Amino acid sequence: MLTILVSSPLSAHSDSVQVKKESKAITYARYFVEDGVRIGAAPVWWKKKDWLRLGILAAGTGVLVWQDDNIREVFQRNRNRTTNQLSDLFRPFGAANYVQPALLGTFAISTIAKERKLQALSVDGWEASQFALTVSGLLKLASGRARPFEEKGVWKRKGFTQHSSFPSGHTTQAFVLATAISEHYPKWWVKILVYGIAAGTALSRVNDDVHFASDVLVGAALGTAVTKTIFKRNESHRKTKN
Repeated sequence: MLTILVSSPLSAHSDSVQVKKESKAITYARYFVEDGVRIGAAPVWWKKKDWLRLGILAAGTGVLVWQDDNIREVFQRNRNRTTNQLSDLFRPFGAANYVQPALLGTFAISTIAKERKLQALSVDGWEASQFALTVSGLLKLASGRARPFEEKGVWKRKGFTQHSSFPSGHTTQAFVLATAISEHYPKWWVKILVYGIAAGTALSRVNDDVHFASDVLVGAALGTAVTKTIFKRNESHRKTKN
């Protein structure tokens, strides 16, 4: 009887600890799913200013599509060894196979070092990278825009094919990274640095003749918008937790 009385509280405590651990994991999973719904169905929650921003982006994209051939001609006419070397320098900042492992590595190091701000940055950046990559991939699949070097013209589109020019995935990822950093470290010089690198990545895609200017504009907007949404939602969770 004594054994039962002594062991029961211990057992109950153990179960409580286990429930807390499971609850935390489930909570994070729920946040991730909710964020996915928020990103996927974003227009449902948009306000007037959000529709206005979309209108401005659509107008800007239309102007660039109209001028895509001329912009491409200028870039390719002035392409040289230096611009190619700069492209090689900036390109990795938009490569998902570099960006995502870097964010995961940052998360591991910041967790060990107990650097909460850097840890939050890596979480927001990695999550935004996943969602942005998904949206970008779906847009590529649906638009089916041929890449510039394929020489099929600016207007050549055929959805659900191997053509994947629109939008620029590298630019999307570069702006995900830049926005994640600037949201957590909002100093002016940090923003200039990280967005400058992201812009360099975008220009590298036009230099390399793998994207039109309109592709990188939409990629930049997509990466920025997704990351800002994830940051705001996760920051709200973090403040509630504290």
